Amino acid sequence: MRTVTNFGAAFSTFMRVLVMSIACLMISLFIFSATSSPIVRLLVQIACLVLTMSLVYPTFHHMGEVDRNLVDVGQKKRNMLKGLYIGILANVPFIFSGILLVIAHFGFLPQKYYGIYKLINSIFYAFNSSILPSDETVLSISAGAISLTLLTFIFVPIVAMFGYMLGFNRFLFKEVVFYKNKEL
Repeated sequence: MRTVTNFGAAFSTFMRVLVMSIACLMISLFIFSATSSPIVRLLVQIACLVLTMSLVYPTFHHMGEVDRNLVDVGQKKRNMLKGLYIGILANVPFIFSGILLVIAHFGFLPQKYYGIYKLINSIFYAFNSSILPSDETVLSISAGAISLTLLTFIFVPIVAMFGYMLGFNRFLFKEVVFYKNKEL
């Protein structure tokens, strides 16, 4: 049986998120070229989050199922936060871009860094475009807006954690939806 290290899983997750970032950027730019309505931005953001979840969640669900089997036969110790750890590790490059945004906010990087930041974190391009207007410099953006955009970094680790935990506990959404007991 092929085992995947935590770093290998984190790298794989990072690459999946990177591919989805590029896809979300293309979708966002295409749709925003036609309209910039706040409702359209919200719908695009929701679509990007759902697409990202569809790439991250199944991987960690499967990893949780495999680890549950290994725990059951005594080959592995139980670690319910493994998904969170790997999700954080996969998110390190994006977290680093957020740290650079904070540094730019204090004036130590070029003032147009937030444009680069929005491209790097393009899964949240619609959200960041609403919070971080394109005609302002980083110094003029409020600390609250920067804090809000930094909260986006918890998305991938949370999805990874829940995917792993639900897989470890052998919980399947399709069983709940399709096979739930109906009272007559």
